[in-house]
Amino acid sequence: MRKDLVKGLTKEQIEKASRCHSEAELLALAKEEGVELTNEQLAAVSGGACDQHQQFRTAACPRCGEQVQGEFVETTPGDTKYHFICKHCGFDWIEK
Repeated sequence: MRKDLVKGLTKEQIEKASRCHSEAELLALAKEEGVELTNEQLAAVSGGACDQHQQFRTAACPRCGEQVQGEFVETTPGDTKYHFICKHCGFDWIEK
């Protein structure tokens, strides 16, 4: 595991991450641990794409302006949207 990708994580968190068997497990662990992954870390985990779309996008929260990581969702085939939940103020929104 590249040292620059685990910078800031505890030894216990690194050990837990190394036991994950899939992207989904690793992303769930990051969420559980309250770890916000950088764009580079996300790309390393997910390969950076999902069916021609990036899995994550960063945007400013419309309520408080905090930078938030949104996850790709496809509610209907071909309809590209991203779901955001601001950790600072709790605002929840979807945008194209």
